[in-house]
This record gives sequence, C-alpha cells and structure tokens, in this order.
Amino acid sequence: MRVAVKALLGFGVVIVLLSTGYWIGIKKTEPIAQIPNCHPPFSDMAPNGNLFAALTPDKLAVTISTFNSDKKPYVIKLARPASDIVAISNQTLLISYGNSGEVALLNIEGSQAEQAVKVGNFAGDMCKSSSSQAFISDTASNKVYQFDLATKSVIQTHSLKGKPTTLKWRVPDVELEVFGEKGESLGTLDVSAKAHG
Repeated sequence: MRVAVKALLGFGVVIVLLSTGYWIGIKKTEPIAQIPNCHPPFSDMAPNGNLFAALTPDKLAVTISTFNSDKKPYVIKLARPASDIVAISNQTLLISYGNSGEVALLNIEGSQAEQAVKVGNFAGDMCKSSSSQAFISDTASNKVYQFDLATKSVIQTHSLKGKPTTLKWRVPDVELEVFGEKGESLGTLDVSAKAHG
C-alpha cells in the first residue's frame, strides 16, 4: 500500500514538474507591429499642422482648435451625428454620416451648410490621401469607396469579403489595409493604380 502511495505521489510530482517546465518554456509571442491609424479616432490634424478638428462625444458637433493663432477653440454644430472626420485643408473637413451613406464637405470658415453627397449604404471610417482623395468604409455593403474631393464623387469601388470597419495606410498613398470588426485584416488595396469606375 505504501509503495503504491509513494508511486502515485512520485508520478504526481513528475507531472507537476513537467507541466511547470512546459509553461515556463513557452514564450509570450511578440505582437505584430501595429499599423498606425490614418488619423486619431474621431479627429484629425490639418495637413499643415495649424488646425485640429475633433468630434464632440455626442458626435453632433466639431471642436476646432487652431495653432499659431490667437483664435480660441470654437464649436460648429452638425446637421446630424457623424461617424468620422478628416481634415482636407485648414478650412475644409470631410465628415461621414454612417447610416445615411453620405459624406459632407464642411467649410469651417464660412457660414455655408454642409454639402452632403451620397456614397453608399453606410459611410464610416475614412482615410485621406495626399492626392485629393478619401477612402470611405461601408460596413453595410462590404465595400470601400475611393472618393475624389475635387469632383465630389466616387471614382472607384473596392469590394471585400467582410465588413470593413477600420482603414489604415500600410504604405501612404499606395497601399491601404482594411480591417474588419474583430481587427482581422480583410486585405490591402493598391490605391496607386489608376481608378476606373
């Protein structure tokens, strides 16, 4: 009986030591280098760095902060809640409006109303390029729209297998990576290729 108990205890100790050694031997995997967002969440810096625009927490207004100026921060009310915002210039913002599938150009210096343009079924996360284009995710249609800011129209539609929720530049102005709801990559888009409807 004692021999059996000692054997069981010895066997248990061996199992514990082996499992402890196994767990100690496992190294934590290093995270894959993160690709930075195109712009901070719900905000953006103007290309020349003299203006920062941010959606308010309720997404119904934009707070404008200027640098190298005596102008104090001010707020511009929006027509409805926004999904995302990018600064096109020091005076123009592009705003996406979610379920309406619209984007709008807002001139922050004038008293003009936003100029809304229908792009798809949903207008969500956006990235801008240096070539006067913006890329807009549509989770309702599994697409990314290539939007030309000069003509205010979609010049190319990129279809995906999955719902695009986040866009990030892998190579600025060349390769745009698209991520889904769980942070998974849905692939990359070569946006340097000539647009064709």
